[in-house]
Amino acid sequence: MKYVLPVTLLSLLTFNVSLAEPVSGERLYTDKCAICHAAGELGTMALSRRLGNERAILNERTDLPAEYVRHVVRHGLNAMPPITRGDVTDQELDLIVEFLTAPH
Repeated sequence: MKYVLPVTLLSLLTFNVSLAEPVSGERLYTDKCAICHAAGELGTMALSRRLGNERAILNERTDLPAEYVRHVVRHGLNAMPPITRGDVTDQELDLIVEFLTAPH
């Protein structure tokens, strides 16, 4: 009887992990980037002043080179601080870059 609980808990944990959906680049962008880069947020307002309204909302742009996005995320630019691998892993960044650079 003393082994029933650990085995049951392990089964539940394994079951829950297998139900997890893969995370999309769009979801990661929403969770990790949109706090600054959604319409009306500080990052978007700063980009709007610098680049104009039509180029300020990143997820609506079609001209973002992948390597530029990676560089800005890891090194920062102007008021945007560098985003560390502890905040956004390389795998997550790859998915975000893929989302931002995909044809819309």
